[in-house]
Amino acid sequence: MKSICAAAALALTCAAQTAAAQDQHPTFTSGTATAQRGQKAYGVLKVPAGSDAGYDIPVVVIHGARPGPVLAVASGAHGTEYASIVAVEQLIDTVNPRDVSGTLVLVPIVNVPSFEKIVPHVNPTDNKSMNRAAIT
Repeated sequence: MKSICAAAALALTCAAQTAAAQDQHPTFTSGTATAQRGQKAYGVLKVPAGSDAGYDIPVVVIHGARPGPVLAVASGAHGTEYASIVAVEQLIDTVNPRDVSGTLVLVPIVNVPSFEKIVPHVNPTDNKSMNRAAIT
């Protein structure tokens, strides 16, 4: 798994170095996570109350030392898809912002209620799959 994380970090760095787009922003914010250039920041994406009480989705921003493109990686749309959740957690731990050109936005668990209640395939609040629900 470490080799996959290292390969992903290297690919992101190499791709960013050849990208024409340059981001000129000294900070990058996603939800409550705001990272300065060359830093990693932890925060949440706040889901407001609806048919449930609302909840926070964890998010990590890795704002690279050098400008470049932005890549978002989300996992855990089904809370029992542990392999993807662990892979994103390992990316969070492994990627050093000093080695990155561009920005990574990492969301290890999208469907927090499914993860917490160990309910496969659906959100236990409404019994709907996040992969198949239409947004209106």
